[in-house]
Amino acid sequence: MVYDEGTKGFVGVHTDRCDYFYTDIPDLGKLTITYINESERIISGTFYMNLVNDRCEGDTLMKVTDGRFDFRY
Repeated sequence: MVYDEGTKGFVGVHTDRCDYFYTDIPDLGKLTITYINESERIISGTFYMNLVNDRCEGDTLMKVTDGRFDFRY
């Protein structure tokens, strides 16, 4: 499963230099579910996302790449 169209949400990342957040930029990112086991309630997948803050000094874009998640729900 891939969820990458029409999904809106909020993600914030705080660094020493700036706070970055998820916004309505053209390439928001992608979340791909690579494994789901409903009886054991386990879900795994990969993701990438782009975070921005136009008020930051220097780079206003933070690219989070090669993200991975594994958790029980």
